[in-house]
Amino acid sequence: MGFISEKVNRWNDGTKGPKKSDWILGLIVVLVATFGFGFMHDFSLTMRQSLLFDSCLFNGKVFRFYSIVNHEALLGHFEGWPNTLLSGANYSIINYASLGILSLPLYAIDKLFKLSIPIIAYEMYMKCIYIVMWGYMLKITGDICDLLGYNEVKKKWTVFLFGTAPVLLFSSLMITHLDIFSLFFLMLGLRGLLKGNMKSEFVFFMLAASFKPFVLFGIIPLILLQEKRIFRIIGEVVSCCLGIVLQAGIYHFDPGYARVKEYMESKYQFWDKFFGFGYELERYMYKASISFFFIAFIIICVVAYYKKKTKDSYYVFALPFMVWCSFILFVQWNPNWLLLIMPFLIFMLVNNSRFKLFSIIHTVFNAMILIVCAFGWETFYDQSMVNGGLLSVITGRVSNGAKSIAKIADGKLPIPKDFYTTLLSASLICFMVLVFVDMIKKRQGSYKEDTVYERGVIWLAILPLVGYMLYGFMSLFL
Repeated sequence: MGFISEKVNRWNDGTKGPKKSDWILGLIVVLVATFGFGFMHDFSLTMRQSLLFDSCLFNGKVFRFYSIVNHEALLGHFEGWPNTLLSGANYSIINYASLGILSLPLYAIDKLFKLSIPIIAYEMYMKCIYIVMWGYMLKITGDICDLLGYNEVKKKWTVFLFGTAPVLLFSSLMITHLDIFSLFFLMLGLRGLLKGNMKSEFVFFMLAASFKPFVLFGIIPLILLQEKRIFRIIGEVVSCCLGIVLQAGIYHFDPGYARVKEYMESKYQFWDKFFGFGYELERYMYKASISFFFIAFIIICVVAYYKKKTKDSYYVFALPFMVWCSFILFVQWNPNWLLLIMPFLIFMLVNNSRFKLFSIIHTVFNAMILIVCAFGWETFYDQSMVNGGLLSVITGRVSNGAKSIAKIADGKLPIPKDFYTTLLSASLICFMVLVFVDMIKKRQGSYKEDTVYERGVIWLAILPLVGYMLYGFMSLFL
């Protein structure tokens, strides 16, 4: 028994950084997640619309893109989608342009040889590009570690933790969603900020916001941390919004743009998602909802502005992390939006004075995110995503909807659905408490970094995704 215990302890020791076997197993998890799954329902629509962008580009009709997509949608030309504006172009033009331009090699081959290349080929092609972006984000993570003065062991574990983070893999590489572009430029902007390169910082933050305006919730506290002059703050926030304004300004002249935006807002009510969790205010004839998220966001922004300039980069990650925890806690989010918490979550994890405890909470967070997504988006963001992966294509099998995670959990387990959401909320609150405690310790000068990296604890956080994927593959044969 002593010999076995010694072997286990030796394996669990992470004081020298990830082993070669860790990197190999981690890469296997990433590749299986990427090519074994895909949310084909949304991807097929977005990809076809992006190919229409290519067609518009070569036919000089780029500025009528939204009207052309609306026309195709109403004719029912998007397979699997209704002939309504629900299948219209919902994203900003930079998303369709990026996907379309990156797909130009396949598009050109398809048109030149009239091959009618299937959407699954475009999906696998884009997944290869996403893997390249994932690899470069690992390099950016390493660069940030160098700028923060991490030792080699801490740097390697940080890169490893980021690269294998279940939410990163689930919300981008598995779903094959466009929000990876926003995360990519956000991380480039963070690197520019830590380098002190303001031009690089704001160009990349502007690009990140152009792809996904929600990213501004994490960027604004960073601006307030660096700048205390009101007019400069306004100027820097406006500069980050230039891409959003430019796109809206250009397509203001395309009637299809306003039409689809109005339809999508009435259908999905995006603003209402921010006010769905709060309390009602009534003053005689005036009734309104008070958003807990916006209250939390404003408080964090005030803290960022109040905080004196310091060389301690802890707050660069801590305050946006608190914002995104509040976002997930109080906003009716979609699974792909979760991606934007990732760099802040990982850097908080490796910098927390209670690394092991934080890691255990991280495991609960990962598991509950997957379960809540499976419940909230049954037949969409559950094990059925295996139908968009290579194994399903090769075997010709599809996941049995009757064996969905939601149906099994609801029918077989004695735990009510509310409990999973409660655990997710508890994990987010625990994250914020741990970060807040470390903030107090830093203010009092009692903060000590005494991180002991345990391989078992680190791999524990990856297991929920591995279990999720294994069940997805099993569901093809059930």
